[in-house]
Amino acid sequence: MMDIIDKLLDSLKNGNYSIALILVMILLIIKSKDIYKVYQEFKKQKIERLKELQTIDNLDEETKTFIKDSLNNEVFYQLTGINADKYLKNNLIKVYESSKGIITYKDLKISQRFLKIENNVLTIEIKTGDKIEEWFNIFISIILIIIASYFFSIPSLLPNLKLLQVGLALFIGIFIYLFAGFTIAQTFPIRKAKKIKVILENLTKQSSQ
Repeated sequence: MMDIIDKLLDSLKNGNYSIALILVMILLIIKSKDIYKVYQEFKKQKIERLKELQTIDNLDEETKTFIKDSLNNEVFYQLTGINADKYLKNNLIKVYESSKGIITYKDLKISQRFLKIENNVLTIEIKTGDKIEEWFNIFISIILIIIASYFFSIPSLLPNLKLLQVGLALFIGIFIYLFAGFTIAQTFPIRKAKKIKVILENLTKQSSQ
């Protein structure tokens, strides 16, 4: 561990920021378990604090209800990853139950920014700007994949390149390819939202029959 830190400090002093970035990533990977443990402990402390607040005497009923709702919302968040108030939480549970697991909490979490409560009913709101963003991300990801493919083909197109140049071309190609994957991943929420919207519409039709 200390060897990596020493190399990191040397890289920063010498201006080798690319190497320093790689070393930081290695350190984060090595310490990921410890970071995760700290995060889990923080979540436990939040629930324990809410439980302690429930034991305070002479609280009015509104405050007691608020603390209780906050505790329920926090537990729901830790179980599903969805940060929701009481009304949204109740509707999410109803949708999950009525869909018999077809709509999962993971689907709801991914598409969370499109979820909307309307007349105490969960709906999906997809605006024109969201659709434009989806197609823009698809277009950019295609362009990036083409560029990445070019860098991957450089060693065969230019066989006289040095080993370092070949490695650099492949590294750039991999980086661009990963960025293309990140860009296309930005379309997952709206695609999930479209799926949920269709299922919700079918459930509404079934319930009205």
